[in-house]
Amino acid sequence: MEGKFFSAVCAVCVFLFSSFAAQAQSILPQGAAPDVYRIVEKHNFRKRLNGKYQGAAYREIRGTLQRVAGASAGGPGGSAGLTYDGRFFILEETKRAAQLAGARVDESLPVSLRLSALGAVMAGSPGRFPTMRDFPALPQKAIVPGTQWEAGAERILDPDFSGKITAARVQVEYHYTGPGEYKGFPGHNLTAKYAVRYRRGQGASADPDLDEVMGGHEANIFLPSGAEGPRLISETFHEEYRYRDGRVVALEGTVLILFEGVAPLDQTETIGRIAGVITQAAPSLTLSTEAPPSGSSSASSGGGSSAPPPPAPREMSRQNPPPGPPQGTSRELPDIEVAPRPEGVALTINNLRFKADSAELLASEEARLEALAKALSSIPAGRNFLIVGHTADMGRPSGEKQLSVERAGAIAAALEKRGISKDRLLTEGRGGTQPLAPNTNEAGRARNRRVEAIILN
Repeated sequence: MEGKFFSAVCAVCVFLFSSFAAQAQSILPQGAAPDVYRIVEKHNFRKRLNGKYQGAAYREIRGTLQRVAGASAGGPGGSAGLTYDGRFFILEETKRAAQLAGARVDESLPVSLRLSALGAVMAGSPGRFPTMRDFPALPQKAIVPGTQWEAGAERILDPDFSGKITAARVQVEYHYTGPGEYKGFPGHNLTAKYAVRYRRGQGASADPDLDEVMGGHEANIFLPSGAEGPRLISETFHEEYRYRDGRVVALEGTVLILFEGVAPLDQTETIGRIAGVITQAAPSLTLSTEAPPSGSSSASSGGGSSAPPPPAPREMSRQNPPPGPPQGTSRELPDIEVAPRPEGVALTINNLRFKADSAELLASEEARLEALAKALSSIPAGRNFLIVGHTADMGRPSGEKQLSVERAGAIAAALEKRGISKDRLLTEGRGGTQPLAPNTNEAGRARNRRVEAIILN
């Protein structure tokens, strides 16, 4: 009898152990990572200054990162990873998540990050992004729901998005809660929490005016089973910043971060498509196109359409401008230039005519606006457009910046009236900070007065 009982107990133990072992699995991403990641950060927070409530605010950051061919990165434990380069767009702070025509970009900056083979996001170069580095840190061994572990990470502190950053080391507590699914992709759910404790003098990268930071963060994380799937981080936080001048700034709220793989933009197909549309829509406009550099990424899936190719565009040669005014005047410039950029494909509208020192377009620009709207309308859904205003540098940087912001906004509003969804439009003004020619004569100033519509990767 006792033998039977012992055998039964052993059988139950074996069954339980087998069930336990069967659930153990690796949560490291499997398969090839995407060539292009689209990243969105949404910050909803409430602010207090010296204990007085200042209101609620919303700030959004968008970016697209492309994998650097042939570049690998060292990860935790020496594991290799991938390097991604791109550009982040920091949208202006609003009172809520407003959907305006051409959401305005306060600042754009180049970003490089590394994605380790163990799933952690790391900085590829000094700077403000990513704001959490060496995060999330995943165990290399197979685990089961309920497994807990700890790992170090680095939190980048920049409470007012000013660029005066402070790097603080944190210790993160992780908890694996089990398998899950997001947007139809199977994956894994885990939680993470950590405290921020910083005092002036800790670390080499710090805001010299910042004395102390205290705070706490709790995050829910979804990681896809396959490297091509989306990853989502939803976080709640509270932080208190104490400054040398006596100010105390308290922030609390939520941050939502989404990494999503997207098909690369096929630059060759896109440039041909745009040129064909403009040629048909406005035959009188002069047009210049530039082919992507040889060897660049140009996946056919990025075009997003199986439509037949557009007719060959009529190009204006830069070496043989059409008859007209002598060289050195603005008339020798093509009306529209289409060229590849690291962040996508740019349509540059040269010497766009506004009323003097205003954002009101002259009626003579109707043809170019219509051609631009039709060209952008031909781009399949899923691609967004950045409208960038540029001015000549006349020695008035603040006024030139504001004028370029207003003119980019005016173009975005005109495009929305012509059927471009406001959800696809971003605007940015760069004043006279990115000249293409010297500002010493009218020809150079005309070259620098331009508006760009960039189809983002």
